[in-house]
Amino acid sequence: MRESPSHLHGELPFARGVYGGQLLAECLESVGYSALADRTDNIARDVQKLRWQTRLRTGFDPIRFMIPKRFLDVTTWRGKINGDFLRSLKDAYAVAILKISEHEKTQG
Repeated sequence: MRESPSHLHGELPFARGVYGGQLLAECLESVGYSALADRTDNIARDVQKLRWQTRLRTGFDPIRFMIPKRFLDVTTWRGKINGDFLRSLKDAYAVAILKISEHEKTQG
């Protein structure tokens, strides 16, 4: 079993959603970042847009991305993975990613 670096343990509760937006805003306000606390939702959206825009600029193509076949061999408590559903879900995500990137290009 691989362990994560010890310096990352403090970040895990945020990544897992243990602390909600309201608590994060209160923490930021308590240390003098009220303006930032009021904009966390917008900042999160902007970061997501920049992330996908960067990935697309560096060669990632969500349309051509292929889900590894081994994922279709998985059986969950609900049964075998439905390949058609998984591919349609991937295609929907690809469209959403491209839409985010397109939106960013028109504003940036």
